[in-house]
Amino acid sequence: MSFFNYLFTPCQIGNLSIKNRLLFPGHMTNFGKEGKLTEGHISYYTRRAEGGVGLIITEEQSVHSGDHPYEKLIQAYKPEAIKNYRKLATSVHHYGAKIFAQLNHNGSQGSGLYTGKPVWAPSPIPDPIFKEVPKIMEEEEIQEVVRGFAKVASYVRGGGFDGIEIQASHSSLIRQFLSPATNWREDEYGGDLNNRLRFFLEVLMAIRREIGMDYCLGVRLCVDEFVKDGLTVADMQQVAVRLEESGTIDFINTSLANFHNLFLVEGSMRMPLGYAVYMASALRKVVSLPVFAVGRINDPIQADQILADGHADMIGIVRGQICDPDFAIKASQGLLDDIRKCIGCNQACAGRMGLNFTISCIQNPQVEQRENSLSARGKALRIREKPVVVVGGGPAGLEAAKTVAQQGIPVKLYEKSSVLGGLVNLFSRISGRHEFADLIRNQLWQLEKHQVEIELNKPIDEEKIFSWNAETVILANGSMVAPFPFPIVGTDNVFHMRTVLQNEIQLGQKVVVVDFLHSHPAPSMAEWLLDHGKEVFLVSPALYVGSGLGPTQDLPLWYMQVVTKGITLITDVIVKEVSGNRVVLMDHYSGREFTVANIDSVVVVDHALPDNRLYCGLKGKIKSLYRIGDCLVPRKVENAVLDGWRVGNLVGQGEER
Repeated sequence: MSFFNYLFTPCQIGNLSIKNRLLFPGHMTNFGKEGKLTEGHISYYTRRAEGGVGLIITEEQSVHSGDHPYEKLIQAYKPEAIKNYRKLATSVHHYGAKIFAQLNHNGSQGSGLYTGKPVWAPSPIPDPIFKEVPKIMEEEEIQEVVRGFAKVASYVRGGGFDGIEIQASHSSLIRQFLSPATNWREDEYGGDLNNRLRFFLEVLMAIRREIGMDYCLGVRLCVDEFVKDGLTVADMQQVAVRLEESGTIDFINTSLANFHNLFLVEGSMRMPLGYAVYMASALRKVVSLPVFAVGRINDPIQADQILADGHADMIGIVRGQICDPDFAIKASQGLLDDIRKCIGCNQACAGRMGLNFTISCIQNPQVEQRENSLSARGKALRIREKPVVVVGGGPAGLEAAKTVAQQGIPVKLYEKSSVLGGLVNLFSRISGRHEFADLIRNQLWQLEKHQVEIELNKPIDEEKIFSWNAETVILANGSMVAPFPFPIVGTDNVFHMRTVLQNEIQLGQKVVVVDFLHSHPAPSMAEWLLDHGKEVFLVSPALYVGSGLGPTQDLPLWYMQVVTKGITLITDVIVKEVSGNRVVLMDHYSGREFTVANIDSVVVVDHALPDNRLYCGLKGKIKSLYRIGDCLVPRKVENAVLDGWRVGNLVGQGEER
């Protein structure tokens, strides 16, 4: 603990003393069912409490029946929704953490699909995502929502929670009243700041009348909207001062942006670490209340420095503690290398949320599988004289080896190349994907910690495995490039992306990149080529380039970056052939053919084929044979890691096939 001067000191918030300055902020999980908190929530939050975090803030609890923007929202205005409140609070308290409930109404940032009624807002301005024109709230409806906040606040206090956070940030009716961009009213709830603040203060005062002055109550503010006529830092400094002067709140949490620029709310690895800390710093200059900082903080040293520099009083880390629920306890013990750092990929957390799946993490697939507590992690059910053999050192093989070894079983891992990491090593070289290399670093540390025996430059065939008389073999030997999906005539300058990166092929000046995946590899490869001074044409059969970048919030940033570098985007086309120095294209709709001429090189980004040759040779001849990752079927890295984790646990539990 002496390694950190600030992070593991207590923080006083109202009447509460929080044991350290690490926060697990509110965020969507999709664990809700029928509008209620579930055992999934209890397991999820309890696991972070066990991991040492000081304060947990739940995902939003809706305060009004007209607010139903997504299927699995917690409908806290229903008394039956609070059934698991006390169970959750008791479970979290067992580990010394405190827990607050976040209360919210989404206003126009929702849909009438679930309720069959219009959404409500201060003014008839449609949200950029849901695109529904909202009903202008009348005064009696405003008061109805005020009463809803107060009623749910009483449920929260009665349910044993330690406090409440009111969301007035990126997805909030309160922010919509505060912002001139979304509040065009001409009555007492619109116009100058005093009027736009009125609804917010009425909510806070109604809650205080319900819960008393001795209970912890705070707010999460959108400190910078980054939209025309939107809220600015200067505006929110005034708001923060007014809120403190009202005597109704005990803390201020921070956020930024809204649904016009969601990529700023959930910054991916394309956003710099700590990109939003300036907001907390700005508010802390004008108020004496505790202020919380957020925004791609994934390292305890970084967190402690933010505190040391006086930017904030508590540090909010969501994805870092999804990725490693023991982030806090490892940091407090100085086990910094043991922390599994978040890489900001957004693929299984924000990406899954947008697709209505439960939250997960590409490095911690246990999140969606109900994580085991520390005390529940056992050793192997039976002692094995022979080590488990893992063939292939990509993310699937490394995860399998790690998971087996963590259960006390000896493991030998064989990799045909000179380095571990598989395709992640290649793809982390291209633009905007560099932090992916940390996934491999995190896995390799665990292999070293659990003494996995590793042999590099070791191609493995059937004879070698038979000669070892191995009982359990896990194959993770990857994939092969597929044949080109179009004819090539009179040129040898057409390459698969993997071949370019593996063999460090020097491409010509004018390069066509053909994208059949629609996710990160081709756009990032194209950007990488631009950064190396190439003239790039990115060709896609899709409606627009990079459709798979949307869920991870990378799409706007990628476009912002590449359009200034001179890229040419060609969409809605089929590649008919590459002939000499010409790429022949056909428009999907008109059937018109045209060419991109004077091409020096073509890079194809396409699906791979599983390398199942070793599996076919061993099938039926090994006592327990497993196939994982790309050699099972090429997919994304989260699938490979999940395969490795699942099979590693099967082997550890003594299950054979």
